[in-house]
Amino acid sequence: MNTLEFDTLPPYHPQMLLTDKQVSQFLGLTVSYLRKQRFLRRKGLPHTFAIDPVLIGKTNPRYRYSDLLDWMDTL
Repeated sequence: MNTLEFDTLPPYHPQMLLTDKQVSQFLGLTVSYLRKQRFLRRKGLPHTFAIDPVLIGKTNPRYRYSDLLDWMDTL
């Protein structure tokens, strides 16, 4: 089975769109945590991950690399 390793990815462009798996590897969080946070945010419930995803179609969320860096600067 092929696994995506963060260390093997090319350098990120600020507008590059990342998947849940790439974001979780980058931040050291689980994919399920990201998905739960996105659900809570969408429903207007308390959440900690405050980045709006870019939706590709209706069910494929992606996150801008620059948004992740900006969010990390606020921590």
